[in-house]
Amino acid sequence: MEFFLPGSTPETRDSVYAQIRAHIAQELDADLSARRIRSLSYTHNGKKFDAEVGELESGGEGIVVAILFDQSRSLYLVCTPDRGIIRGGPILVGGHDVYAVSDFDQ
Repeated sequence: MEFFLPGSTPETRDSVYAQIRAHIAQELDADLSARRIRSLSYTHNGKKFDAEVGELESGGEGIVVAILFDQSRSLYLVCTPDRGIIRGGPILVGGHDVYAVSDFDQ
């Protein structure tokens, strides 16, 4: 699947994505990989969760806008409007809790 960002146009998606990355990197002192992650499946407290860009996060946290990976801590950062984009911090998912991940097409 080709990379997209909910709420952006093909003309603005790269600049909006860069702004999200810069904001998260600064807020969390994160070393973000260049990967463009499309979806993530993980467990938390014995429950399974799914996060896919453009879809509702299965834990009820809103539409997933972006999924980033902090390579310095092996930590996935799931961003929704209320978790990392407009306010608050992203959903933090440890790499050891992830059982499936897929990237957008290059």
